Amino acid sequence: MWVVRNDHLHLSKLKRMSKLKFSDGEEFDLSGPLRVEERSDGWYVLGNNKMIPVLSKSEGEYMIILMNKLLK
Repeated sequence: MWVVRNDHLHLSKLKRMSKLKFSDGEEFDLSGPLRVEERSDGWYVLGNNKMIPVLSKSEGEYMIILMNKLLK
């Protein structure tokens, strides 16, 4: 992705976010492949610069299977 400012094209690329930190100190690493992690407030699918809350580990694993099929 390129950044356009003041009608000029800047040749610097935008970096993708790889970590997400909340004010309560909770930090999520969004880099790497999709995976399921349990945190104090529940389960999440993390990776590929995504953070998706899910109800359980099995739901997260199923979501990863679906997402991988969609990306093919």
